[in-house]
Amino acid sequence: SQSNGTIERAVQSIEGQIRVLKDALEKNYKMEIDARHPILAWLIHHAGFLISRFERGVDGKTAYERWKGKPFHTSLVPFGECVHFKKHTKADKPSKMEIRWEDGIWLGIKTVSSEIYVGTPEGVFTANSVQRKPLDQRHNTDFLKKMQGLPWKPTPDIPRITEPMPR
Repeated sequence: SQSNGTIERAVQSIEGQIRVLKDALEKNYKMEIDARHPILAWLIHHAGFLISRFERGVDGKTAYERWKGKPFHTSLVPFGECVHFKKHTKADKPSKMEIRWEDGIWLGIKTVSSEIYVGTPEGVFTANSVQRKPLDQRHNTDFLKKMQGLPWKPTPDIPRITEPMPR
C-alpha cells in the first residue's frame, strides 16, 4: 500500500540517526560500544526524540511544531556526554552539608515533562538541572562502562523465543 513507503522512510531516518549518534559516541569515547550496553537503548530513544524535534516534513514543520504549535527551543547536551546533575530531592529537605550535584551521563530528555535523563552506575535518574564538565572530563570511559539502567523496566516473566515460531 501507499503508506508502506512513508513508514519505510521513517525507519530509514531513525536508522540513519542511530548510526550517526553511535559513531559520534564511539569516537568521543575512543572505544567500540558493545551492543548489550544500556546506553544503546537510550541512544535509540534519543534518536526518535531528535527526529520529532528537528526533522522537517514536507510542510516545513517538525512533528513537535505540529503537536505544540511552536518550535522546540530547549538547549541540548551532546548525547553520552558526562555532566554534573542536580538530583530531584524528596519532600524532606536535605541538609545544607549534603552534596546535591553528582556525576552522570546525559541520555536525553523526557518527552512530556522536559526532565533530563542522566545515567549513573546506580541507575538512571531524572534531573531539571545539568552542567557541562570541562572539555577534558566530558568522556570518561570508566564511568561509561559502569553505567546502568534502561528506558523500560525489564519483564522477566515474558518468555524469550529461542526457536523460530511454527507457521
